[in-house]
Amino acid sequence: MDERLVRFGIFFFAAVIAADLAAALLFPPDPFSQLYFVGVAAAVAVPLGYLFAYHGGYERLSGLLGR
Repeated sequence: MDERLVRFGIFFFAAVIAADLAAALLFPPDPFSQLYFVGVAAAVAVPLGYLFAYHGGYERLSGLLGR
């Protein structure tokens, strides 16, 4: 499997899980507002994951972190 596709998947799912946790902590326990927040976060995570995986964002980030 392509390494870039794996990086994209890791970033996307990590962003959606982080958004789900943030929605659970910051929003009221209304399922519609939480689903709205997670949906918006997923829509934002797709282009960010693309930039990280296919335009050198992962290499720059790992260089800044010293890996």
